[in-house]
Amino acid sequence: MMKKIRNSNQKGVTLIELLAALALFGLIGAIAITFLIQANLFHVRTGADISLTQEANLVVSELRSIHQREEMGDSYTICIEDGYLFHNHTRISSIPFDSFKIYSDKDLVSGPHCEEGILRAEALPLSFTIVNKSSSYDLLTTLTPSNQPFNYTTD
Repeated sequence: MMKKIRNSNQKGVTLIELLAALALFGLIGAIAITFLIQANLFHVRTGADISLTQEANLVVSELRSIHQREEMGDSYTICIEDGYLFHNHTRISSIPFDSFKIYSDKDLVSGPHCEEGILRAEALPLSFTIVNKSSSYDLLTTLTPSNQPFNYTTD
């Protein structure tokens, strides 16, 4: 009788080992792709929020500069047209406003509208919402006259 001699030096992988490795790589790949997609969405959303915050800060800075310019007279006019803010026919904002209120009750967004006679000697409370495709930014502030000291308080 002849005995079959088995080769104890096996090379290669079995089908089960191959399928297990393929499933493991697929699972790791799915997790990695999900992570990359979420990171990209977060980056885009954060970038839009930062852009809105910067635009709001630029608008407030420009309005504060206009409000405190005493050499330009005792009062000034702000206009809203198509959601954009104007002063002396110069556009102040590059992103449209969803709402813009002066004195906390006058909403300037409803069509082309100008608010005339804003006094530089008085504090100017205002609020606005600035929007882009994916998010919005709300701001409530008061512009002080140049002769009043600036006081900053937090809640």
